[in-house]
Amino acid sequence: MATDTMHSKKNRHSLGRVAVLGLLVALALPFMPGNTALDAHGQRLLGQRSNVGFIDTEIVMSKMPEFQGIQKQLDQLESNWESELTVLEEELQVLKEEYEAREILYTDEVKAQKLAEIEQKQAIVDGFLETKFGPDGEYYTRQRELMQPLQRTIHDAIKIIAEEEGYNLVLDRAQQIGLIYAEPEFDITQLVLVELGIEEEQNRVF
Repeated sequence: MATDTMHSKKNRHSLGRVAVLGLLVALALPFMPGNTALDAHGQRLLGQRSNVGFIDTEIVMSKMPEFQGIQKQLDQLESNWESELTVLEEELQVLKEEYEAREILYTDEVKAQKLAEIEQKQAIVDGFLETKFGPDGEYYTRQRELMQPLQRTIHDAIKIIAEEEGYNLVLDRAQQIGLIYAEPEFDITQLVLVELGIEEEQNRVF
């Protein structure tokens, strides 16, 4: 039982990283300035040749001061709920240990009552986990609210650079799908950092 509790906490501690990567994947879809028709494999249906660039949105986001502030808020939120959850889990553990230690002394009626108490407390723990950390829980809802403006800012910067540099398709290296190799000269990460005011103009790589 103690092992199960430790395992659940370990899983929850990885929430921040997993969630952020999930949001980065949302940014990782191929970007095309304007309206460009694509087939299922991301190939252009138009006749002209594509000029393809790539970006690492994970690097961009990690360097944005706003991202650090968002991560702090989410960490604090998670920490507060972790404390509440720890109390609930400890209460559940006490009930289980008490039942195991005294089971032989209980009548059938008392056994049923104690087991019902354990099930009720377990339901409370599970409900708390689902409400706070489930796929549609408060943690991810809050994260989406905080991250969406950042995503839009990055998207707009990518669009500006893509149009300036003549790219009609920009892929995201952070997605790690479909981008096996690319020449560094097609990497617009630094240009986007400059556009966002995070890096100085002289640091641009041409």
